[in-house]
Amino acid sequence: MLKFLPNLGAKLIEKVLKSAVANAKNNYKLGDDKLFVSEILIDGATSLKRVHPRAKGSAFPILKRQSHITIYVEEAPSGAKSPS
Repeated sequence: MLKFLPNLGAKLIEKVLKSAVANAKNNYKLGDDKLFVSEILIDGATSLKRVHPRAKGSAFPILKRQSHITIYVEEAPSGAKSPS
């Protein structure tokens, strides 16, 4: 579903989700058919501070904001039904 959304954030979250699934498969030997997203955190990171020159020698501050995206995936319990 994230693949077809036009938002830039959807593309970034899709990329992080694919990475989380790959890490779960390779590092923890979990099956990708039983994985589900248990938690998504998007936290603010440090901002890059820049200055845009303005009239009469003044300046206008520009904050280029960044964020950290964290996705936790877990394996579904053996008796649980997968959502369809």
